[in-house]
Amino acid sequence: VPDMLMVHAAAGFGGHGTLCGALAGASVIINMVTYGEKRDEYLQNNAIVDRLFWWYAEQDFPTERFDDLSPLPKQIKVKAMSPLCHTSVSKWSMAAGVKDLHDQAKIERCAKVSGEVVYIVTTALNEFFDGKWVAPVWNPSPEIQHCIKCHGPAKQRADLRLDSRASLLKGGESGPAVVLGQPGASL
Repeated sequence: VPDMLMVHAAAGFGGHGTLCGALAGASVIINMVTYGEKRDEYLQNNAIVDRLFWWYAEQDFPTERFDDLSPLPKQIKVKAMSPLCHTSVSKWSMAAGVKDLHDQAKIERCAKVSGEVVYIVTTALNEFFDGKWVAPVWNPSPEIQHCIKCHGPAKQRADLRLDSRASLLKGGESGPAVVLGQPGASL
């Protein structure tokens, strides 16, 4: 694998702030090493990537795992809320008072995030190849459990499932249930 294979993913792909470059690179590695391995009806590599993206969105970054290596330990932590680079970095930058895109604190924060992504992916892949990895099971909140009765794994009224991110984005007969960044266009 070329060592510069994912260099274009820096700063959310060519500086556009889209998907976090660490997630993009990790997803490529996940696919390369799991493709064709232990596949079932729900592709394991997609399930690992899905778990990674949900973990990232819920994580407070940067973690302290790499603080002993960092010139800037104990940075302010902010929940990413999204796998998108611009969302994650902007939320953190505002909370940390960082205004310059090239500020050392922001660069260090992103380096720690990248390290944490590598750590989590390595853990997941070790579980996968040891036969211990299980795709996460979504447990809907009480507020939406009634929706899943008609739009879940057992039944899909109007060809719509609401039990996974991929299903929400795919949608059903009326189109996507969720249009990212366009709440008004979502069902």
